[in-house]
Amino acid sequence: MENNVLTQEQELKKFKDIMEIQRIYLENYLRLIIRNRNEANPNDKIAVSSVSSRTKSIQSIKDKFVKYQIEETVENLRNNIRDYNGHRIVCLTKEDVYKMVESLKNVEGLKIVEIKDYIKNPKESGYTAVHVIIENSSLNSADNKTTYSEIQIRTALADALSLFEHKLVYKSNPDETVKDDLKELTFMLITYIERSLKILKEEETKDRKEPTEITEENLPEDISLEEYKKIKNNEPIYKATELQLKSDIEKLKLQYNKKIISESSRIKGVYAIYKKLLKNEKEFTEENIHSSIRDIISHKIVCLTPGDAKELVRLIVDNDEKIFKVTKVKNYVDNPKESGYRGYNVNALIDIPFPFGQKVTIPAEIKILTAFQNVWADYEEKIVYHNEICSEKAKKRLRVMSDMFNDIESQLEDLLKQNEKQEEAKKLIKK
Repeated sequence: MENNVLTQEQELKKFKDIMEIQRIYLENYLRLIIRNRNEANPNDKIAVSSVSSRTKSIQSIKDKFVKYQIEETVENLRNNIRDYNGHRIVCLTKEDVYKMVESLKNVEGLKIVEIKDYIKNPKESGYTAVHVIIENSSLNSADNKTTYSEIQIRTALADALSLFEHKLVYKSNPDETVKDDLKELTFMLITYIERSLKILKEEETKDRKEPTEITEENLPEDISLEEYKKIKNNEPIYKATELQLKSDIEKLKLQYNKKIISESSRIKGVYAIYKKLLKNEKEFTEENIHSSIRDIISHKIVCLTPGDAKELVRLIVDNDEKIFKVTKVKNYVDNPKESGYRGYNVNALIDIPFPFGQKVTIPAEIKILTAFQNVWADYEEKIVYHNEICSEKAKKRLRVMSDMFNDIESQLEDLLKQNEKQEEAKKLIKK
């Protein structure tokens, strides 16, 4: 009997390893689908915030077996559990979500077996998304049997809400008052705030043109070819800095016991550098760039709550010079920018080692935001930051929205704390 159980464990582990490979392949394929679709439709791009995925743990799979009251076999796993590989595509608006669904329908070789539309028919909790179940026909395992993956496509705001809902409801059994409060906040966000942001984006960006990246062929008159080439020649160093910063962040995360929602990094393009120097009334020179722009390399970390973000900032400061050198911490949470931006911006110096003991030090910026601060920043970037024709009225409305997000986020954090106390009380009663 023990040998039989061991064999089942081995089979589940083997199946999980196969699915891990399929998960990685499909995530990269989804990124390619999005890129190709947007390149083919430059005037109708899908605004995608993030693409991520996970394979269920062995324990989660076993919990599903118990829930469905079925025997723990790989065959039952194949036939009854279709979300052992889960992929998440976070879009800016509901329109982007449906464009993404249509794009998946048009991909040759991607067989869709079911679509569950929780936007038109939200779950009782208020959860909204579109779930697409696909058959991994091109990724079958060695025995040529069918496997499945679930792709969840949701808006950035619905994604932020789902993170709280997952922790409050899915992973615990809260009191009805907690569920009711969550439903009320969800209704307010999805039916009022998200719709207002959608209308604002449509009004302000309908005549906006995508910025054109600067090249040698279209250099503005106030950028010399010599200075332009200097910056282009620095790109390998900037890339090395981005990779080093990612590595440093990984070391830091070993000391952080909270969940990180998402991470992303970027290197400023020449156009963005040029616009920032113009704003600061400075010439486009290598010297001005390196002395004035502290975020040529930027790494963004999204945490769940304000408390989680604050704890991560404290950890960064405590590790000053052990991992990288912190030069400045800007607290835009307690003191928001005029635009309404909230978050922590940490400036740091990153050492890039070179052969023969040489090194170069490059400034970088680490942004630590909460899930809702990140959603607001995504909208602000599309509506204001890359939009020279944005109206003052829109900017004021976004500032008001920032305050509303902050208030709702505080209420959600209070719900988490309230639920944690209730869970602790239940455990004490059981003892």
